[in-house]
Amino acid sequence: NAQGYVTYETAFVQSNTAGWRVAPTNNSDNHRANWGADSPTRTGLVAPALTQSDLLDAMRARRVFATEDSNLALTLRLNGAWMGSELTTTGTMPLVIDFVDPDPEPLTLFVYDGNLLLATVPFATSTGQWTTTVDALPGHFFWVKAVQADGDIAYSAPVWIEGQAPADTIYIN
Repeated sequence: NAQGYVTYETAFVQSNTAGWRVAPTNNSDNHRANWGADSPTRTGLVAPALTQSDLLDAMRARRVFATEDSNLALTLRLNGAWMGSELTTTGTMPLVIDFVDPDPEPLTLFVYDGNLLLATVPFATSTGQWTTTVDALPGHFFWVKAVQADGDIAYSAPVWIEGQAPADTIYIN
């Protein structure tokens, strides 16, 4: 979009709800010599080392987060599996979110099961960890959004639970 910065959060959720396995990314469109430095938007990777092989493995595994703040990192693990994973087990599982930003800025975590908001958790600091448990059902996916006090947002890749979700029951009065 040449008219300005746009997020595609709705498309991200809709794509995953439709069964795609997509992770968020963020970047800028710059054709000048300062590319990479003109915008604070980043796509972050979780990799064991900064080698070409490890970075490519992290991308293939969708161990990524997208951020509007160049030094904010966000990760998600479900039952010990990193964001980007596809789990075959179901049941009650621990969900762990880590966030790091060296700038002292409050943020709020929004935890989702698909498009259903499960929790809203405010933090007075910009670095921390939050753990909860979720009921992991077939066909569901979990992801987190972090919103900083200045409005910058970061998104984690989901963790998907294999299988088909049962059809929703619709009641009409």
